[in-house]
Amino acid sequence: MGDEVEKTLMQYCDSIEDCLSWQESTWVPLQRRLEDNGFRWEKFLAEQPAVVGSDGELARIHLAVNDALLPILDSRFKKLRLLQT
Repeated sequence: MGDEVEKTLMQYCDSIEDCLSWQESTWVPLQRRLEDNGFRWEKFLAEQPAVVGSDGELARIHLAVNDALLPILDSRFKKLRLLQT
């Protein structure tokens, strides 16, 4: 990394800050929009299987969104599109 490690590592500050604020800036607004549209997130998540591990809750949310929620939303989108034609 060179003699001046701090200068080298400064290039990562913005990316690290984005990652640390992701939940509040990205996830929470999305979750609120889902709930405002009648989606019961807490019930949905409670129905998902537990994931064991130090990052189990994050992995559980990842699997819930990718494997269960996205197909539901895609299906509803396709249905609405068909009803509009």
